[in-house]
Amino acid sequence: MSSYFKLLERDKMNVFLLSKPEYAFAILNGTKRYEFRKAMFRKDVDKVVVYATAPYKKVIGYFKVGRSVRGRVNITRNTG
Repeated sequence: MSSYFKLLERDKMNVFLLSKPEYAFAILNGTKRYEFRKAMFRKDVDKVVVYATAPYKKVIGYFKVGRSVRGRVNITRNTG
């Protein structure tokens, strides 16, 4: 492997994603494809370890990140 690709691997990190079980399982089975976060990570993410909160309280799986999209989201709420 070239030194360029080794450098890219070092610049990536693995992260934990804590989520309610209904969302955690939806992420792993592919029905939930996007996760919006208030803050971005300083480095690119390689793998995400998914932790389901109560009542499971355990790691239920992981996945490799395909690509990340950075930007602002404008959410309009319909109040009735």
